[in-house]
Amino acid sequence: MNFTEKSFDLLKGLKKDNSKTWFDVHRDEVREHLQEPFAEMLEAATLRLRRSMFPVQGGKQTMFRMNRDVRFSKNKSPYNTYVSGLLTESGIKSVEAAVVYAQLSESGGFIAAGFHQLETKVVNLIRDQIIVQPKRFSKIAKKLDKVGYEFMSEERLKSMPRGYSDQREHSLAEYIKLKSFTLHKPQPKAAWLSGSIVDEIAKLSKAATDLIIFGTEAIETGRKSSNRKSV
Repeated sequence: MNFTEKSFDLLKGLKKDNSKTWFDVHRDEVREHLQEPFAEMLEAATLRLRRSMFPVQGGKQTMFRMNRDVRFSKNKSPYNTYVSGLLTESGIKSVEAAVVYAQLSESGGFIAAGFHQLETKVVNLIRDQIIVQPKRFSKIAKKLDKVGYEFMSEERLKSMPRGYSDQREHSLAEYIKLKSFTLHKPQPKAAWLSGSIVDEIAKLSKAATDLIIFGTEAIETGRKSSNRKSV
């Protein structure tokens, strides 16, 4: 794994000239200084976490393409100006369960872990579990706050979600408003340049374990209950 200043210069260049012409000229450099080191970083994190309570894995196969799908977007820029990828329990690129996510941008980027972009009915299963086990979730949230990890605030509704208006006075109402139960932490350039980004990913993944167990149990319990009702 070898991120260098060249890695960040390339991202700055792509942001300045987001065109196929620029990308074709720098394609080999992008692969050498951005995509290959990123895949190696995911592989290193995989090795670090293989014996953890939440063993996730990833590599080239769990990275996202830099090409953008612009068919339904007002922004017609052909490329993402960042490199990103996942670590998942299955080792495939899926967001249907808990994931660890990393994104490298010109200023540094961020890492995240938890449940992201799930269907509303699945998010509701986690919300229901918060209502059923408020003390357990509160303990998890306080522990995460103590070690410096926050839920993504932009993933919070301004008002209670549909079907939960009677919980507006709940002590954990702000968490019930979350659309995604995802922890987020910005990362400076230095973390990528020094290689300590792998340590940061491992620390976040381990810190998120209790949240991930809580959410996974909520989803599995809710689905089993739904299946019994449908029989």
